[in-house]
Amino acid sequence: MVEDMATDGPRRAENPEVAGVLLAAGGGRRLGGRPKALLTHRGRPLIEHAVRSLRNGGCGPLHVVLGAAAEEVRARADLTGCAVSVNPGWERAWAPRSGWAWRR
Repeated sequence: MVEDMATDGPRRAENPEVAGVLLAAGGGRRLGGRPKALLTHRGRPLIEHAVRSLRNGGCGPLHVVLGAAAEEVRARADLTGCAVSVNPGWERAWAPRSGWAWRR
């Protein structure tokens, strides 16, 4: 929803579908080498909470980019309904390779 200046109220956008992109490829260097995606909160991996937040925020299609411990993340987290890519160069400079993963 966006504010309509003419009516001082919310109105629907022309195209209400918004895609979400979750970059979750990091190795967690500042966390002692444990990827944030695998940390748990209330018994579930953080990545699941992030996916739920994006959906609750109105995102339609979701694309998740994994890297560090990608197979473990896939095994432990419910990413049902998400398009999932793996960034093979996650351990190097992240920005250019995240774009590569998105284009795949």
